[in-house]
Amino acid sequence: MEEPSYCARYGVQLVDGSCPACLLKLGLSGAIPPLAEPAPTSPASARRTRVLKWLWPAIAVALLAAAAVLFPRGRTAVEGPLVRFSIPTPGGDGGQVAVSPDGRSLAYSGRGPRGETLLWVHAFDSVEDRPLAGSEDATFPFWSPDSRNLGFFAQGKLKRIDVAGGPPLALCDAPQGRGGTWSMEGEIVVAPGAFGPLFRVPAAGGAPKQLAPVDASRGARAQRWPHFLPDGRHFLYWATMPPQQQSGVFIGSVDSPESRPLVPDTSATIFSNGHLLFVRSNALLAQPFDPFRLVLTGEAQPIAEGAGWSADRGPAFSASNSSTNPGVLAFRAAADPRTQLAWFDRQGKMLGAAGDPGMIDTFSLSPDGTQAVAARRESEDGPSALWVMEFARGVSMRLTFGPLNNPSPIWSPDGSRVLFSTRLDAGTGMFRMPANGSGKEELLLQTPGAVNVDSWSQDGRFVAYAAVDAKGESSIWALPLEGGGRKPMPILQDNFRSRQANFSPDALWIAYISNESGRDEVYVRGFPPREGKWLISSNGGTDPSWRRDGRELFYMSPEGVLTAVEIAPAGSGIRPGIAHALFQTRGHTVYAAAADGRRFLMKAPVEDASPPGVNVIMNWSQQLRK
Repeated sequence: MEEPSYCARYGVQLVDGSCPACLLKLGLSGAIPPLAEPAPTSPASARRTRVLKWLWPAIAVALLAAAAVLFPRGRTAVEGPLVRFSIPTPGGDGGQVAVSPDGRSLAYSGRGPRGETLLWVHAFDSVEDRPLAGSEDATFPFWSPDSRNLGFFAQGKLKRIDVAGGPPLALCDAPQGRGGTWSMEGEIVVAPGAFGPLFRVPAAGGAPKQLAPVDASRGARAQRWPHFLPDGRHFLYWATMPPQQQSGVFIGSVDSPESRPLVPDTSATIFSNGHLLFVRSNALLAQPFDPFRLVLTGEAQPIAEGAGWSADRGPAFSASNSSTNPGVLAFRAAADPRTQLAWFDRQGKMLGAAGDPGMIDTFSLSPDGTQAVAARRESEDGPSALWVMEFARGVSMRLTFGPLNNPSPIWSPDGSRVLFSTRLDAGTGMFRMPANGSGKEELLLQTPGAVNVDSWSQDGRFVAYAAVDAKGESSIWALPLEGGGRKPMPILQDNFRSRQANFSPDALWIAYISNESGRDEVYVRGFPPREGKWLISSNGGTDPSWRRDGRELFYMSPEGVLTAVEIAPAGSGIRPGIAHALFQTRGHTVYAAAADGRRFLMKAPVEDASPPGVNVIMNWSQQLRK
């Protein structure tokens, strides 16, 4: 006998291929037009049509009531025993995992046989993990609702791939993707960048459309890790907040720019089996949630300890969410969040560690190459503090003691001071202070919007920074440090997202990135601003950095390849050379070039921190009832 089919949205058994609950909800709400009636051919057929017209909603109500008794919300028709097991993933990178909606497969990104990053699929009825050809450099996978395709980020693009085989399809630009989610209506909500708003894009590809601006009134700087709810119109997402407030999960909609907070002080959140799943204080919790009224309906209960979560790497947990198999939960135990600064040569060979390990976000190399100032956190979701790391002595000294939000420090040209920015109660402040910790912080600039400090000119006269508006767009400015007034001067203001400005050693040029071509590329233009600009990167690039003599410019490709371009003077301008790939950084894209350009300081994993495997719990909701 053929097995019954169920609606993936409401869990109700289909009748003649249709879901009574869907027809009732959509028909009565007016969300879709009613089905057209066939033209009656006789009075009898007209009477039958009128009877069916009024009888069908009554039948639907009865079926829906019966379904509520037989299949309560958050319950499955048939439940098996609570089963726990682990899947070793030797190629795993310790990041996100993705359980297919039907609960039959697990996807994750991991190392291939040649050291490249690939998408891997593990079917739960198999003992082997299968790599997907064409998924090189893939990160942050997510499934289509029918469990046949995977979305992911690679080479600065949002892509999709059929898990049965075939080449990937690029959908849109996503230079620094931070999560995606796929609805039953064939739409994908995506965070294409590390900062800024969410966008919607057709699953077949097309131009992304912004959903809503980043809520600057709440101090938000980014919207990340979206997750569709069962109605296919609302979604969860995680928003970053300054440490004076709280980061947390919000509810958004593809039909409205409005959003509202749902769960504060928590990780990114997913919906499964009538519950929200999230990490708080290193514990994986489940909290009852009504996905139709969009309200919490009970208290959170623990499921597992030590589940992984990072604001930059996303949730390391996932669960199925179909009516026939909603009880599969997979998560990685929290990996060692520490990183180690290390030196690499131009071929990518690690030359040695520099400084002690820690939870390092960003860092800046001192002009003489003997120290680094790093933004470090005591906990994964805690605020940052600045530390000065002396390489020769192997010691670190804390420089700031108040909570900082994304400070991105830089050194003064003579190495005596450190400059940084941080979010304040009213806007953003730019500060400088002695690098030896002997003096107080000096406020140089306060603005109502977000500011990212990028570069300090070698003559000490200017600081270049990116000003970010409420929509997540950025423009480049320079703050004069000499003379009175300290009035900021615009360097590049247009309709594109320009940032990461870096002064050349002679302060005559500024390298920066802009998305004016539709993707982030590295450009050079004169300083002070004048006519002329030069495209430096080839096929995308970020994080430009000059060699000390100004004759070479480095940048990071979308694939994480450190790249070099020779720069020669040409009259009143410059003549860029051909871009040459140096080495694959394997995702450690934060770097600083030594003065001679022969060594590079980068973040690397702690040597003894092996990536954890994946823990799986079948029928996990039974644990809550116990």
